[in-house]
Amino acid sequence: MGISLLAMQRLHPQFCLNGVSHDAKTLGAAAQVWVNDIDAETHALGTFILEWLSDETSVSLQTSGSTGTAKQLEVTKASMHESARRTGQFFDLHAGNTALLCLPARYIAGKMMLVRAMTLGLSLDVV
Repeated sequence: MGISLLAMQRLHPQFCLNGVSHDAKTLGAAAQVWVNDIDAETHALGTFILEWLSDETSVSLQTSGSTGTAKQLEVTKASMHESARRTGQFFDLHAGNTALLCLPARYIAGKMMLVRAMTLGLSLDVV
């Protein structure tokens, strides 16, 4: 799974994850390690990041099922990127702002928090 040119363009140069600055190459390398982690959340984080950085134009998302039956959805990366951009605009978020990922990265909410951080150049702390 290669890192796409579009993913490199979508990854803000100020993006940090747990205090470490990443470009697409270093983020991809870190994600490769995380997918082999026995911790389910770390594995999910790595899996989604690799999916986001891939050449594919869409990603598969699963709803949590908290308001009904859990569902699998196929969503374009372009729409996720645009949603992140608009959220940043609405909340007046800027590169370098900090954010917390305390939601599972295997569901939409956690994945979108990652996308917002990568798109806007946020410093994201994962717990």
